[in-house]
Amino acid sequence: MKHQKTITSFLAVLTVIFSTTFLFSQDMPYTLSQEEARINAMNLAPVTNKPTLATEKYQRVVSAEETAIVQQMKVLKESGNPDNRERILELQKQLDGITGNFVTRSDNTYIGGGTSFAGGEVFYDNILINASRIFSGNVKAIATATERLGTTAGKIWVAVAIPGPTTGGDSVKVFSSVDNGIHWSLNYYAWMGGTDRIMYDQMDLELIEASTGTKYFHLIYGLRSTNGTGSWFSGGWSFSNASSGNLWAFNFPGGGSVNRYYNPRVTSDNFIYTTNAYIYCVASYDSTTASGHFNGQKFAYMLNPYTTTPVITYQSGIIWWNSSTAIVENLNSDIAWYRNSNDSLMFVYSNCPDSTKLFFSKMGVGSYVGGSAAGFIGGSESNDRKSNANLATNNNANGSMIAIFNQITSGIQRVKYFRSTTFGFGGSFAQSVLLGSASTTNFMPTITGVRGGDSYYFAYIFWGTGADTCQLTKVNTGGSFLVDRQFVNPNVLLTGTCAPRTGYRNVNNDSCFVIYCGTGPTNVWASSGCSGSVTNAGNNGTPVSFKLGQNYPNPFNPVTKISYALPKQSLVTLKVYDILGKEVATLVNETKNAGEYTVEFNASSLASGVYFYKLESGSFSDVKKLTLIK
Repeated sequence: MKHQKTITSFLAVLTVIFSTTFLFSQDMPYTLSQEEARINAMNLAPVTNKPTLATEKYQRVVSAEETAIVQQMKVLKESGNPDNRERILELQKQLDGITGNFVTRSDNTYIGGGTSFAGGEVFYDNILINASRIFSGNVKAIATATERLGTTAGKIWVAVAIPGPTTGGDSVKVFSSVDNGIHWSLNYYAWMGGTDRIMYDQMDLELIEASTGTKYFHLIYGLRSTNGTGSWFSGGWSFSNASSGNLWAFNFPGGGSVNRYYNPRVTSDNFIYTTNAYIYCVASYDSTTASGHFNGQKFAYMLNPYTTTPVITYQSGIIWWNSSTAIVENLNSDIAWYRNSNDSLMFVYSNCPDSTKLFFSKMGVGSYVGGSAAGFIGGSESNDRKSNANLATNNNANGSMIAIFNQITSGIQRVKYFRSTTFGFGGSFAQSVLLGSASTTNFMPTITGVRGGDSYYFAYIFWGTGADTCQLTKVNTGGSFLVDRQFVNPNVLLTGTCAPRTGYRNVNNDSCFVIYCGTGPTNVWASSGCSGSVTNAGNNGTPVSFKLGQNYPNPFNPVTKISYALPKQSLVTLKVYDILGKEVATLVNETKNAGEYTVEFNASSLASGVYFYKLESGSFSDVKKLTLIK
């Protein structure tokens, strides 16, 4: 947990940011090493079982009968007819009987706990433009989802896990916003049974929706019994926009008190299949054996997620990679669905005993033959430790996917990603430069792909020496950074226990949205906006305070745009200075009405280098850095 720090003034916050170098630029092609290429060539023989290297399982050959059934299921899904769900379920059971690879269980009920409706407006703060407080109190985990279809498209949902009293279990509150994250209402409340505890930062939310009708939400989380000292298991809460729903628990085959199921993640194919969607789940797994700990990933799916009482089908064994260690590991898994010639799943596995690599595997939807090796990747800093990998795709057929992760380089935690446009990491792909500051901690990155689009949003925590920021960046499928926002709240020191979560909002033709927690972890904040200033809906479109935005693009050559906001009519000056403090340009020097403004700065006559721009209006003054690269 992050140490407590003295809250500094807003000027001190900005000083920290200005003195920090953020390396945002287009990413670079990456060539696989000989060892990486060997695995990525789909050699099915196990790799050498080095003491620190995860090993792979054998890939079973798919029969012609299986292929025919999978194709029939695909045709039924693509028909868009919800009446086909029962036939799809029958075919999947037939397929499972052939492969012996999966089992459908009806005993995934969760004993204890409950849910209820909890309507009403809740407390919120607009401390600064771009910062609204959703929840006030201690926090264990957060998750978010946004509706895309129907009359309520754009409605944002946020789930917050809350630590319970010593005599009871933890709880979860669900909030929603219909004005792009400014005002929030409390909708539902759930409480765990007995003294079951939700694990810190182990919660994920998937929304299933059709073009009209009921919206279904499936929230999954890692749990531990007996006040957080007992068995490890994963569970979920399925609810809708019309019902508080039900709690349930995963019941993986072979489960027992010595096995650990944790860090669950969820995805779906709902973007393509609005009436016959599947939900897919992955959880990290640890089975204590006589020789140590056997680690891997467990997989499960729901063929009919249009309900608050889902039936879950489980893979009998592990997915692909596994390892055996003498100590307890804290593995991190993630999952993403994508469409190639067939529907497929990609998995990433990190925090492995061989911590210098990310491990990837993939499987086709339908027969679920156990996966195939997409490979392991160390990147250009092949000896640096890598952890906390998150995976995202655009859910379409553009071949794009990004795995973002933490990397310790020269003793500093940085952020980096691998980016593919070829449906995986077994061939040609790219890697980013190291992101964040080389002089302080940058960590806990999370990422969201714009469904059906060509861009991604990722966020991570930047710990400053006096104050912190939540970095939110938009990057396109070609690897170019489109937006870099540094959300600053002078009253909030950000936690190292609960990662920020990116999401969507429907405003100003962008989708930038992120939630994050203060140190403790405590409180939940929402920030948004890819460009320009965001106004408070309660002020009739007038900015609530002075604001100087980060120029875009940055770095630039030779033209960039600078935005600012005024809460009242003011005499405004906006000037640019070189690194020695010499004025090189005056962009604004006049009285302006209250509102938002954008000015273009053409630096074609200036040399490459670092410059500063300063906004002054009455007693308000703000300075930001820009970089010209010719």
